[in-house]
Amino acid sequence: MASSTDSKLVIDRTAFEAYTQLRAIAKKYNVEDKLEVPQLVLVGETSTGKSMLVQNFLRFPCSFSQTGVATRCPVAYRLVYNPTLPIGE
Repeated sequence: MASSTDSKLVIDRTAFEAYTQLRAIAKKYNVEDKLEVPQLVLVGETSTGKSMLVQNFLRFPCSFSQTGVATRCPVAYRLVYNPTLPIGE
């Protein structure tokens, strides 16, 4: 049963733990390159909201763009679940 804290998580803990176990198994057997992981690539004109779309998708601020300032280079995000962080961090 999920606690009230679990219901506030952005990422489903059970799904993330299953994914983490799958990655560990793939690493153990040296087949990480065979594991297909969902990826998203955004391409578009400057200042059209790509970074904001990523932030809204992830539900937390993660880019360094702000009004009048554009992301000027390719950016790659790798999400890692850390259960010791308080909700919202």
